[in-house]
Amino acid sequence: MEGREKISTKSNLPVLYAHSTELADRATWQTLADHSNNVSAISGRFASAFGARGLGELLGLVHDAGKASRLFQQRLEGRPIKVDHSTAGGKMLVDLFDGVGAGKKARGGWGACLAYAVLGHHGGLPNGRCGEKKSSLSERLNGDIEPFASFADIVALPEATGLKNDISLLLRCEQTPQEKTFGFTTLLRMLFSCLVDADYLDTEAFLDPERSAARKYTGMSLRDMRERLCSYMASFPESSSPVNQARTDIHQACVDGSLGPTGVYSLCVPTGGGKTLASLDFALSHAIANGLERIIYAIPYTSITEQTASTFRSLFGDESVLEHHSNYEFDEEDEQRALRERLEMENWDCPLVVTTNVQLFESIYSDRPSRCRKNHNLAKSVIVLDEVQSIPDSFLKPCLYALDELTRNYGSTVVLCSATMPSFASQWLHDIKPVDLVPPDRRHANLFDARVSIEDVGKAEPDELVSRVAECDQVLCVVSTRKAADLLFDALVEEVGNEGTFHLSALMVPAHRSYVISAIRRRLSDGLACRVISTQLIEAGVDLDFPVVFREIAGIDSVLQAAGRCNREGRLPLGHVYVFDCPEYAPKVPRGNGSSWLPKMRALGIEVMQTDPDPFGGSGVRQFFKRRFQEVDTDSLEIARDFSDPHRLVAANFPFESCGREFRFIDDAGIVVFVPWGAHGAEILDGIRAGQLDIRILRAAQRYTVSVPIWQFNVLKDAGEVSSYDTVPFWVLEPRNGSLPSYSNEKGLVVSSDGDDFLTL
Repeated sequence: MEGREKISTKSNLPVLYAHSTELADRATWQTLADHSNNVSAISGRFASAFGARGLGELLGLVHDAGKASRLFQQRLEGRPIKVDHSTAGGKMLVDLFDGVGAGKKARGGWGACLAYAVLGHHGGLPNGRCGEKKSSLSERLNGDIEPFASFADIVALPEATGLKNDISLLLRCEQTPQEKTFGFTTLLRMLFSCLVDADYLDTEAFLDPERSAARKYTGMSLRDMRERLCSYMASFPESSSPVNQARTDIHQACVDGSLGPTGVYSLCVPTGGGKTLASLDFALSHAIANGLERIIYAIPYTSITEQTASTFRSLFGDESVLEHHSNYEFDEEDEQRALRERLEMENWDCPLVVTTNVQLFESIYSDRPSRCRKNHNLAKSVIVLDEVQSIPDSFLKPCLYALDELTRNYGSTVVLCSATMPSFASQWLHDIKPVDLVPPDRRHANLFDARVSIEDVGKAEPDELVSRVAECDQVLCVVSTRKAADLLFDALVEEVGNEGTFHLSALMVPAHRSYVISAIRRRLSDGLACRVISTQLIEAGVDLDFPVVFREIAGIDSVLQAAGRCNREGRLPLGHVYVFDCPEYAPKVPRGNGSSWLPKMRALGIEVMQTDPDPFGGSGVRQFFKRRFQEVDTDSLEIARDFSDPHRLVAANFPFESCGREFRFIDDAGIVVFVPWGAHGAEILDGIRAGQLDIRILRAAQRYTVSVPIWQFNVLKDAGEVSSYDTVPFWVLEPRNGSLPSYSNEKGLVVSSDGDDFLTL
């Protein structure tokens, strides 16, 4: 379809329209011919990034064919009727590719598969059969719809032969039927993304040109960013510190490897090795060398995402960095910037994105158009996965399958970053051997490992543990559950008092946690007493440096992450990490259908410590991950299996809708509660009570929310401490006499419940 001429309406036929305006003058309406042409061109341009321009153009061409029906045109004139305008284009694809004409049933083939994208461009990708909330692909393709024959007067479809050849060429790298099937379903998802983004953009340009104009990117190019980073690195005087010299060498190794071809790379360096700026330099240099268009940082925890985005903004300015996660707070003082950020979040059309694993992978496997529209911009990108060992085990295989496809067929590069790098050899779709950016002899493991000693101190009773922590002036103690952190903090306060004693868990709203972490950092820097009790949320990306760390026995990777908060800068001759086992605090096997992941990791950690002579060295890490992947199902929802099943391809029967509903990194069982903590939280509450449903207020409110398990929420609700408001999609913890009875300035939400035995953050 290269060079396809624009479709046009014959002069003696009635004009068909795609969108109307509030004006009666139809000269202000958008014609169906114009909209189809525009979406076809934009979708084709997006798809050209991965060699599928013709397919992208075709989907854009037919996506709104049903708008040619008499009833849809009447709807534009103001008739209050609903019309299915998506199925018509799907039927056209079936006729074109599969030779299924009127009166015959569509059962499978390229056309039926491509029809998923067109049928789903408004309501979402359906299931092939047995739909849930949406009708299935089969039901819609084989059902009756409004006649749309007049669409043929404004469009001529291309020959199917060339497009079928395009599909075959796009899947040329796939060998087995399973690989070909997963490759095609990935292609379908990417084409769907091209189509929905193109449709949104053209519709917006017609209906809201001011909003459309605000999309213009005003930040730095990747080349300008690289120059700025080089200048920043050169501004530091040469350091005689062995740790800083090691970081410089690691950084240079990443730059040396950046001229390699696109593919899968591994960045395994010890905690504190400076991988954030080293990986950024690799990504910028590699993108420039290979003609890639953007860099996407995906990070497991929101707190690290915020920290990384802040670091990048300090280097490149606010306009050059898109931070996208559920807790991001827009700049209320700069409305134009806030609008641009919201628009960029819709499709990631900017050079540098910092986001979460949740946003990345749940978008890839989503069925929702609004969430999928960014996916085509993963092509020709450098995707940096920080703390890659934190991808949930039960979703590991579909995540790696998706990354595999992006590197093989979409011109992307993936960088796996971790201080405790797992071996994923058995989890990839193809035989992937990541390229080591920093070979073992340049990781300076001996230097970084020499900063701390890790000692197994065995079983410890709660009183004994509290006494040992209290003996230290500056100390971090990490436990595996919220309940353990709660009990230990109370006991420690009783022992040493509140001054310099801190608690961290996910029952504190993000704004509160950030405030506490800043206070901890100041006291550590000033040499003041600072004793911190935390869940494992502190273990990745939180840049704190303690002389002593206690860590409850857990997975080997978790212990090493905690060790990364000890003597991080190497200022002491030796930092001390003590691994303890407190049976009273040990995570319990959950009730009912709850996850037993935490007890399993604890058992594996104990096993490795008992059987490996170097449990916290390379052999211990390898043994731990080998056993871990044997113990867990890395495709628990059978998503990788379903979307690589050749029988489903033949029958055009894929569970897109079911996958979108089930693929959730974070359990949705919790109830979101807004906590009006601090002055800003109180201001937001005033806005909620006043009924001000403003996107800025809602975004800001996310920094003051906490996800509460249902059993704890019921305690709050029965006590009358939470209220619902029509203006916001969450519950509100209500102040009483100017205070929050169930929210502590020390510990966050405090609700008595045995359920915290199972909550880890």
